[in-house]
Amino acid sequence: MNIEKLKECEYRFYDYYKDGFNDEKLVKTVKLFNTIKFNEMAKKSFAIENFSNIEIVTEGFFAILLKSPLVSFYEGDTLRKALKSFTNFEKEMLSIYLQDILYGNLKNSFDDFIELMATKNLAKWHIITLIPYYFLPNENYFLKPTTTKNIIKYFELENLKYSSKPTIKFYKEYTKMLEKMKKVVKKELADDNAKFTGFLRMTME
Repeated sequence: MNIEKLKECEYRFYDYYKDGFNDEKLVKTVKLFNTIKFNEMAKKSFAIENFSNIEIVTEGFFAILLKSPLVSFYEGDTLRKALKSFTNFEKEMLSIYLQDILYGNLKNSFDDFIELMATKNLAKWHIITLIPYYFLPNENYFLKPTTTKNIIKYFELENLKYSSKPTIKFYKEYTKMLEKMKKVVKKELADDNAKFTGFLRMTME
């Protein structure tokens, strides 16, 4: 990991955005992502008592994907078709995997969740990681392919090889490195994991 580059990015960020993410040049952009709103939606949709009703969980999952500004508008048709194609058994599996990921041990069901989504052509990093991020934005990470690849290359994250197919192995290794990077910068940059990777993306360019 190149700590010097990371500190240079932090310097550039505050040199241009004097008030950090509260700077008037960034406020509108931050509001567009509305993380607080989607965190509340995720907490409500995936409250533990809802997992007894697979319809609530499935509808909540796709509703957030369809509304999130982090998912392309053009993916809407694919998402709606996938929702309609889910059998009751698949909905039950989706509910089980999500409950385990959000409340139990992410490692136990992450790859199973990926395999289920792959049957709907939805095994993509930004789709797989969105709900866990919204549910716990200070613990889980939202991954976008281009940003992830650029972070690995620019900050020289050793022994990490990006794969377009999501796996728990890569997710754990990559996010472990991000956690180390967060400790080097100001707390304001690291209180939300998507905000942190957004800061990295902006300052690398």
